[in-house]
Amino acid sequence: MAIANEEELLSLITTTFPPAQNVLVIAPHPDDEVFGCGATLSLLQSGGSRITTIIVTNGALGGDNADRKLIELRAEESRAAARLLGFNTPIFWGLPDRGVSYGEVLIGRLIETIRDTDADLVFLPSPTDWHPDHQAIAFAGAEAVRRVGGQRQAAFYEVTDPLPYPNLIHDIGATEEKKRQAMRCFPSQLQEQPYDARISGINSFRAMHLGAQVKSAEAFMVLTATDLGKRLSILLDGPMAHRRSFGFATSGCDIPLVSVIIRSMDRPTLTDALDSLALQTYSNIEVVLVNAKGSGHQPVEPWCGRFPVRVVDTGERLPRSRAANMGLDAAQGEYLIFLDDDDWFDADHIQKLVAALRQHPELKVVYTGVRSIDERDNPLPNTFSFPFDSIRLLAVNFIPIHAILFSRTLLELGCRIDESFEIYEDWDFWIQLSRFSDFLFVDGVSATYRINQQAGSGVHLNGSITETAKLVILRKWHDALSDDQVIKIMQAVQQSPIKDGQISNLHRAVAERDGRLASLNHCVAESNQRLMHLEHEISERNGIVQAQAQTIAELQNSSSWRVTRPLRYVGRLWRKAQDVKNGAQRLLQRESLPELSKRLLRVLRQEGVKGVKVRIRQQYYLATQVTSASPPVLSPTKLGFQLEPAAIVRDRQGHYALASRPGGYTYIEPQRPANLNSRLARLQSLPSFSIVVPVYNTPIELLDALLASVQAQWYPHWQLVLADDASPAEEIRKALARIDHPQIKVLFLEKNQGIAGATNVAIEAASGDFIVFMDHDDELTVDCLYELALCIEREQPDFVYSDEDKITEFGDYSEPHFKPDWSPDTMMSTMFTCHVSCIRRSLLDTVGGLRSQYDGCQDWDFVLRVSEQTDRISHVPKVLYHWRIIPGSIASDISAKSYILDASKRVREDALARRGLVATVEPIEQISGYFRVAYQLQGNPLISIIIPTRDNVKILRRCIDSILQTTGYRHFELVILDNGSVDPASVAYLQQINGKDGVKVIRHDAPFNFSELNNIGARTSTGELLLFLNDDTEVLQRDWLERLGGFAQLAHVGAVGAKLLYPGRKQVQHAGVLNLEGGPGHAFLMQDCDAPGYCMRNLLEYNWLAVTGACLMVSRDKFDAIGGFCETLPIAYNDIDLCMRLHDAGFYNVVCQAVRLTHHESASRGLDNTDPKKAARLRRDLVQLYERNPGYFQHDPFHNPNLRPNGINFEVPA
Repeated sequence: MAIANEEELLSLITTTFPPAQNVLVIAPHPDDEVFGCGATLSLLQSGGSRITTIIVTNGALGGDNADRKLIELRAEESRAAARLLGFNTPIFWGLPDRGVSYGEVLIGRLIETIRDTDADLVFLPSPTDWHPDHQAIAFAGAEAVRRVGGQRQAAFYEVTDPLPYPNLIHDIGATEEKKRQAMRCFPSQLQEQPYDARISGINSFRAMHLGAQVKSAEAFMVLTATDLGKRLSILLDGPMAHRRSFGFATSGCDIPLVSVIIRSMDRPTLTDALDSLALQTYSNIEVVLVNAKGSGHQPVEPWCGRFPVRVVDTGERLPRSRAANMGLDAAQGEYLIFLDDDDWFDADHIQKLVAALRQHPELKVVYTGVRSIDERDNPLPNTFSFPFDSIRLLAVNFIPIHAILFSRTLLELGCRIDESFEIYEDWDFWIQLSRFSDFLFVDGVSATYRINQQAGSGVHLNGSITETAKLVILRKWHDALSDDQVIKIMQAVQQSPIKDGQISNLHRAVAERDGRLASLNHCVAESNQRLMHLEHEISERNGIVQAQAQTIAELQNSSSWRVTRPLRYVGRLWRKAQDVKNGAQRLLQRESLPELSKRLLRVLRQEGVKGVKVRIRQQYYLATQVTSASPPVLSPTKLGFQLEPAAIVRDRQGHYALASRPGGYTYIEPQRPANLNSRLARLQSLPSFSIVVPVYNTPIELLDALLASVQAQWYPHWQLVLADDASPAEEIRKALARIDHPQIKVLFLEKNQGIAGATNVAIEAASGDFIVFMDHDDELTVDCLYELALCIEREQPDFVYSDEDKITEFGDYSEPHFKPDWSPDTMMSTMFTCHVSCIRRSLLDTVGGLRSQYDGCQDWDFVLRVSEQTDRISHVPKVLYHWRIIPGSIASDISAKSYILDASKRVREDALARRGLVATVEPIEQISGYFRVAYQLQGNPLISIIIPTRDNVKILRRCIDSILQTTGYRHFELVILDNGSVDPASVAYLQQINGKDGVKVIRHDAPFNFSELNNIGARTSTGELLLFLNDDTEVLQRDWLERLGGFAQLAHVGAVGAKLLYPGRKQVQHAGVLNLEGGPGHAFLMQDCDAPGYCMRNLLEYNWLAVTGACLMVSRDKFDAIGGFCETLPIAYNDIDLCMRLHDAGFYNVVCQAVRLTHHESASRGLDNTDPKKAARLRRDLVQLYERNPGYFQHDPFHNPNLRPNGINFEVPA
């Protein structure tokens, strides 16, 4: 567990009620419905909900009832309040005040009422209220909702006793005054005490977590019918139980001390081990470093990041086992873990292990997966990630030493490192631990293990030593084994996860790497020598260049140069003619001259000169591809072990260095063109830019950097408008007042208006044709406005955005965001345009300025509104903006400001409402703070699932069974295209299912043509939505069709894909298709399916150029409009071609990452890139793909030219 951050707790709170048609309110007494939720009910009523109110008791004990008139008086007060709030007259059950009993009578009556009103949202008093009637009704109402079930939800409201942990806080600013008036309708109660003032105080307090713009709110605990049992009891247990239920710490005992024991031989790799500890996200760690080297060990710092280091030093060299026991004796933690000085942890390693063990207090040992590398940090193919088996542990050591976290109580039971072992002392120790506790295995990999000749456990390269050591282990534990256990050990040895063949492979891999590294070392030495020579030559040649420049200037001014100008022109023409001749000869080898001429004229008529240029470049490239020996497909195995060249990196001060590893990112400032003035003069339009900046307590040095970056712009037509948002710091106000520049305007606001308000004031004072937004501590690149002006000249956009990077607190450039072109579904998933953003002033006036209620996400809300008014949105794929990272800023962490999470939901919910779309903004499971939009399927459309197959009865049966048994949405038909099955079992199965469960089997005896089969399926089906599905897929979730169909029904969406996983359901097979330099390839291939990927692309719904045809949904009207699949692409790239044509038709393709299927890839017809004939066909199909779609040759609008041209993981070049 960890201490909850404020933003983590706030992420558990929502601010809007789910859509509710029929609302039932259960109030214990007349007035409770108004005091507890009156303002919210009024808002729901105005939104179209039908409100039914039940007043359970007569309220007779709520004051002086001597004249027996109080009951009717209070009823009339409730009726008056209902009229004022705008909903129906309450229904009075008249039960005696303080006489409500929990039991079947009350539960039954509430069930009947829920069914009669068909209520989908039921308001109940809080079970934590002190009044017994409130408690009884809360318990009975919760049980009634639970029993009726369905999609119903219960909303518990607070009256006099605040809810300990509400999960919905509702802004009631719009009806706050109406609620105050309604509370004054109860004079009989107000004379008892000022309920109206005190309830208003609770409402004011509840607004605290919604931001300064919210003045009043009502709080609720909203639970689904299925959650009412377990969650209600947690609510009653109080705040601490609530936090524990979400995995947050409630006391120091929930964050136990972890002792990390390092036996140090003072190797250079010790720094890597300690660095990995310093980065741990777990907060309570001590480092126990045992000096096993003896004399001469380098000094060790007393702190490792935020964690103390205690050194155990005898001054003598220690055996591994002895050093381990000394570490155990010195450790003070409740949990312990070993770390060798040449290994390291991932940042979340200890956090993950502690959390798992705290959730399973009955266990004392937990471990997880570990990757392996060789002595030179090169990845090795084997990963240690095996479920626990106590018998196998007696035969094989399959758990590296730093994979395991264990409880101190095991030491108290007598477990110790056996000091008679020189190696495998950890294996023996694990066996000891297994006698007292099972081991909990946590899936995943979060540590790195270096395999070398001196390794103390796991994989060894010296066979004789390891075999001897294994015998010692077996002899020690032999007497403790039963005959049955011995047999199981023998079986385990035969099935060992680390087999002889793997060890041999390791030998070969290491030997090959050694050879390559030796060669590389030699190359590096030569390169260093060449660099020294080059530096010397550069110095000499600079002088030569200057002298030559002077000579050239003299020559060009001479009369002989002017006289020979015609002769030089003829020479250039001759060389160009030779180039044309050579190119034409290459083309004529493939086509006759008449055919080539016809094709040239056709392209010229249809696409102009630009089309001819594209095809000339394309044909030359594709000619080389066709003769290539290998197909243009991506190889994940090569990708994983590719050796990269060293990188030249540049720091903030402009110094360059040769980095040993190219992991960093380098921003190199562009050089001002020598002919800049002439370039500007050639622009037809010279737009003026107004840069608007809201300022608030900006550090002076950052303000100076901002001003310098604006004043350094190459493009001269700019205005800077600074709006100080009532900064309390006198220093910043004085600095702003000192600014004296004709292009800079400074405004001072009397009252603080927030980011949006201050920006709007600056916009009102701006005079430019385009508005550029800028934060007060960021910087523009020198070419920012120049590039924007070029884009405006070229494309005439209404809105422009660019790529960006970040500036660290040390002044270095980092974290570049290389963005896709405009992507509407990406924008509903994440605010990706960010900086720099520029809008035409006339459009801004139409859209309106920024909105303060969305501060923190005001730019996101603005871009969503802009995109509803124009489709002329351009992207400059170049870094034009440096976003400064400051601790606590959004640049550092999206959840650094707690109110942003709520605002990020509301901007999308608001956009959905404006657009008339029905959807839910739901959190993603893998990473907190991110949400996706799940569109609801509209109406009851028939979905035609089209599946080609041939002689694959087992595969097809698994696919169809998964559809029929898993799918929740039942309005679908299955169209099976049998491509000439002859296998008797397959033929019998197809005959068996034909005509049953909505299955239609169509026989098509012809050579395999995936496109033709799918087109036949589409023509013979009747659904509004078409889902093309491979027979080697397997459905995993109930709501897959609704989620895919919700996207496919959107007017702007073309093809919809799903995330496809390899068997095992951990690795990505498809998460979107990239059109790379070498051809189409799957993004994130073989990567962890739950990893976020570049800018969350592996988890959020992004637009992609293409999705795989293995699972592709498209509406029939769009499919028919573009002519279906291309049947001249019978096997490969037909899905890519379909998606390219959909995009050309104006649609956006999207991958719904929330839908996952297993894909047993190419189980139906085999892999294309392993057979030479298939590989040749694949290359020919690639040629045809780009001949059909020349505009996409080496171009993907949803990738970015700044990323590696063949990088499937969006790799950023150093």
